[in-house]
Amino acid sequence: MANETDRPIEAYKPINPNESYNRDNLREAMKGVSKLEGLLAGLKENANNPTVMKGLGKTLLDDPTFYANVRNPALNATENAEQARDGGIQAVSEYVGKNLNSVLQELDDNDYLTLVHSLPLVETGDERSDKAVKALKKAREANEAKQDPIKAQEYLKRKLENMPGWFLRAYNFSGGVEGYIPGLLSVFTSDDSGKADEAISREVEVDGKKKKEIDKEFVKSLFERSLMKVKDEDEDKAGMYYEVIARLIARKKA
Repeated sequence: MANETDRPIEAYKPINPNESYNRDNLREAMKGVSKLEGLLAGLKENANNPTVMKGLGKTLLDDPTFYANVRNPALNATENAEQARDGGIQAVSEYVGKNLNSVLQELDDNDYLTLVHSLPLVETGDERSDKAVKALKKAREANEAKQDPIKAQEYLKRKLENMPGWFLRAYNFSGGVEGYIPGLLSVFTSDDSGKADEAISREVEVDGKKKKEIDKEFVKSLFERSLMKVKDEDEDKAGMYYEVIARLIARKKA
């Protein structure tokens, strides 16, 4: 039986972080990462899935039979896939970091809006920006609470800690009523989401009427302020930023 260390990875090659920027190369690199993530998901469902193992062998070594001939194929396949995926993401993050100015030119207003909503921004000392950072953090927590029952409990607990006594008495009285807790969660999450939108909006006048709209220039500067700070102070968080940017560009239509 072959050993997983008998052959190096030959077919799968992460992007070279030192290359100059090329959108097609970045998209191809993220395509490779996504393929590995899909194979890993298949292995998590069934670690001995022969079809997935053939795909992984083909992807990493150009040899679909490789994992049929190794000791403990399930463990080796998963470890190799994770190593290759992590290496691919690391290479992409470094590539984006080293070509940051060119990469940022690929982003549009919607991309910046996605980034400020999805990434943990940091305060930079600018009053308006810091207010928005705090509001967006609460909105992310609200969104997570809507998707995860455990996080929903933690979110409600934090909210209730700041409620007046009369509210807590009403909560204790009504908590067992069907639909009360989901309804309360919906009220809190909608409020946090609305405050986040307000924090990144500006007032404009249209046909003599005032209305609020997303301040696109502010959103862009908000993200770039945070990016520059984490770039200088937090290498790991900067890597997360770069990865998310790469995924955004990879999803864009060619």
